[in-house]
Amino acid sequence: MKLPCSLWYEDFWDGVIGLRGRLNLAASQFYIPYYFDIGAGSSEVTWEGVVVLGYGFKWVDIVLAYRHLYYDYDKNKGEKYG
Repeated sequence: MKLPCSLWYEDFWDGVIGLRGRLNLAASQFYIPYYFDIGAGSSEVTWEGVVVLGYGFKWVDIVLAYRHLYYDYDKNKGEKYG
């Protein structure tokens, strides 16, 4: 039995610029790495933010992280093939 199938390929591109870094907290082993980017193009806007609280041991780090990704894409904006 052959199932009906439709295959769509969409080309879309976004230019993205970002910032990342790491803050060491005083003279402790705690640190806060961070990352943020924002872009646009085929999407109306896209952005991502990540913040982490980490603790470094001699041989391993333990981290607690939060990440948020937003992508506003209008599916009628890209080129469609198929």
